[in-house]
Amino acid sequence: MKNAFKFIAAGVCLMTFAGCAPSDPTADLRVELERIRNMEGAPIDPPPEFRVFDSYVYSSSNLRSPFMPQIRVADKPKNVPQGRSVTPDFDRPKEPLEDFGMDQLEMVGTIQRPDGPLIALVKDDMKGVHQIKVGSYMGRNHGKVLLVNESQIDLLELVPDGRDSWIERPRTMWLTDE
Repeated sequence: MKNAFKFIAAGVCLMTFAGCAPSDPTADLRVELERIRNMEGAPIDPPPEFRVFDSYVYSSSNLRSPFMPQIRVADKPKNVPQGRSVTPDFDRPKEPLEDFGMDQLEMVGTIQRPDGPLIALVKDDMKGVHQIKVGSYMGRNHGKVLLVNESQIDLLELVPDGRDSWIERPRTMWLTDE
């Protein structure tokens, strides 16, 4: 019995050491990868031939964008009579719509309270709607609102004339047809 126990213990030790013997468990993987690397690959198609296109010069960039609302401007600016100086009031607080160009604004309607003045509703390009009445300012050129009616807003802008002075330019914003 003692011999049998020694024999079993020796067998278990041999199996334990045989399991710890260095072997490569990824040998079959390496062989398969080497076989794949040695295979011929499919031929690669040549790149397509590109046609050369004639260049086009876009000459309408100075025209009004068809995606912006149309604003009608009076043809002739008012000339300032000699001796009269027109300058914007830089000391007055700016109104919210003076941060937008006239092409970014559109008249969308009017409202009127009982016994009150007619007020125009103007939408900016950030989708905010503002109430405008006579005497309000809008646009980047110091535009003062002179008249509000159901279909238009008349304003007078002050624009530099290039000779260190300002000229008055009438402008009309029409109600949009949306």
